[in-house]
Amino acid sequence: MKTMCVTIALALLVAAAPAWSYEEITVADDGTITGKVTITGGKPTLELQQP
Repeated sequence: MKTMCVTIALALLVAAAPAWSYEEITVADDGTITGKVTITGGKPTLELQQP
């Protein structure tokens, strides 16, 4: 059972790895990110998942 859990966990990590990658590039003439974040509804709360 432990081996199967480890195998599943590794498979999930490998499948998610491309989502974490990015490519660094040189930005000519510098750059600035501006904007506004609007959240509708109540303040978000952190929900911890128990195993």
